[in-house]
Amino acid sequence: MNPQVEKFIKLPFYKRFLIVFVVLLSITGAFYFFVFVPKMDEYKGLVKKSETLQAEIVQKKSIADNLVRFRDEYDKMQQRLDESLKELPNDKELPELLTSIAAIAKQNQLEVKKFQPGGEVAKGFYAEVPVTLTLTGRYLDIGRFFFDISEMPRIVTVGNIKMKTVGGKAAGQVLISVDCQATTYRFLSAGENPPPAKKK
Repeated sequence: MNPQVEKFIKLPFYKRFLIVFVVLLSITGAFYFFVFVPKMDEYKGLVKKSETLQAEIVQKKSIADNLVRFRDEYDKMQQRLDESLKELPNDKELPELLTSIAAIAKQNQLEVKKFQPGGEVAKGFYAEVPVTLTLTGRYLDIGRFFFDISEMPRIVTVGNIKMKTVGGKAAGQVLISVDCQATTYRFLSAGENPPPAKKK
């Protein structure tokens, strides 16, 4: 057995617990500051950009219908919007995206204990699609899973992360159970957009 592992095992329980707690806290902190926060900023920027482009498209379309000279400008804005919306799947692509998340967990040797998509929450021209996850595996594999999720071409944010050690080891490393919520975003077609609230 590895001398470092033997030394760790011989430590008093409270010291082992403290070491594991510090490691988990470090992983969670690193994920939050280096993955979650940048992704959330990127997401907010994309949503703001998309809303601005939507407003511009509506304004320019009325002009383009009557004036040919504005058609090129409208087409360019539509192209920019389409490029932005590539990161938001439509209804047909959503099951494939959810399957990809589960596949990434398995590729990182994580056991998927729970994979439960929740109800959509409409947010203007897009909808949030939450997925409740419970995963078990080594902390390095869990870290790789979060990294791989952040590298997906579609926007997927992960929050409400709760970690705890579970009985057992894999390759000499303590197993960790993670409860979290992955949220992806789906583009709503014109017919799906909720009507604007009436002013009183």
